[in-house]
Amino acid sequence: MRHYSPDAYKQLFPQDRRSKGRPLRPQDNGDHYCTESNFFEWWYFDVGFTDGNWLVAVLHSSSYNMGDHRPTVDLRYYPSGGSSVVAMGRFSRREYESARNHFRVHIGNSWAAEENGVYKLQLRQGAIEADLIFNPQMQSWRVGSGHLFADTSSGKYFNWVVPVPLARVEGTLTVGGHSRVVEGVGYHDHNWGNVYLRSAFQGWIWGRVWGEKHTLVFGNLVPQGGTPRVTPLLLGCDGKVWEVPDGFQLRWEYATGNASIGTAEFCRLLLETNKGSDVSLSLTLLKPIEITQIASLRALLVPWRRLAEPLFYLTQQVPVCGRVTRALMGTGLYQRWAARGVLHIAGDEIEVQGIVEKMVLESGGVDS
Repeated sequence: MRHYSPDAYKQLFPQDRRSKGRPLRPQDNGDHYCTESNFFEWWYFDVGFTDGNWLVAVLHSSSYNMGDHRPTVDLRYYPSGGSSVVAMGRFSRREYESARNHFRVHIGNSWAAEENGVYKLQLRQGAIEADLIFNPQMQSWRVGSGHLFADTSSGKYFNWVVPVPLARVEGTLTVGGHSRVVEGVGYHDHNWGNVYLRSAFQGWIWGRVWGEKHTLVFGNLVPQGGTPRVTPLLLGCDGKVWEVPDGFQLRWEYATGNASIGTAEFCRLLLETNKGSDVSLSLTLLKPIEITQIASLRALLVPWRRLAEPLFYLTQQVPVCGRVTRALMGTGLYQRWAARGVLHIAGDEIEVQGIVEKMVLESGGVDS
């Protein structure tokens, strides 16, 4: 596996120019699609509903874990009690429309767009249908330079912006033919890049929480090769946002069970900012609402990913064959939790709730 230059992981806040974030331009959330073999792009939305249920919607112009460049709609509904509902559709490029200079994406029968500062989603896939309006409660933001990774020698990059750190959401949701009016708190971000993610990162931990007037968004990306981690942190209060360029430390505390395979009864995630910024977060993560194995190919297979990745997912339907394929090809693990806890800022304690995800592209080092 190639090890990129340590400088590639220092581009979010370069020491020579200390890049500062800024509100987004319309084109920052537009389509960036290109035909490079490892290009990927997704627009992520989630909503924590007032009844304790969650909806996650991801629109991919090109999926990071399927190298065929087919647009994808991925909808996941997590009821507070009962089983999750997953609805995924993969489409041809003829069924994809988008805009470069502002946010508008249409895939199959689903679309999302920004109109006069409001985000509208019409989602139609499998057993899930949703018509939602995201009313932003905080300004959009690009943390630092927006480059989670950028290697000048190879031209490889991984970018991230946060168009909607916090939103009031309302609309209708239909799951399995049952419709209802919904309200909740939403979030939206946007990632794109042209690097095969496992070649640059072992994985990451990401989360977003909110409470009263505050919101906090964090990422903890673990590079390959022992390079210091990339730790974007975004804070918001009273409609405005700011960033903490000095980063933070994460610490996990597990209870019973095997955390590496997602069977821990519960765990606690502790975040403390560096250099005395007087911000900390303590979250309790209950039983995961999702555990998914994904293709994370070994280096020799990456040039053949258009064949290898579909084969990986096809064989997962056959237990013995799936285990052999995972062992030979390489596999990653994705987990998602709902979370509750306390945010400490300058002596104040704010009760928060939110969502946390862990992506393991290669074992080792992601937890601590």
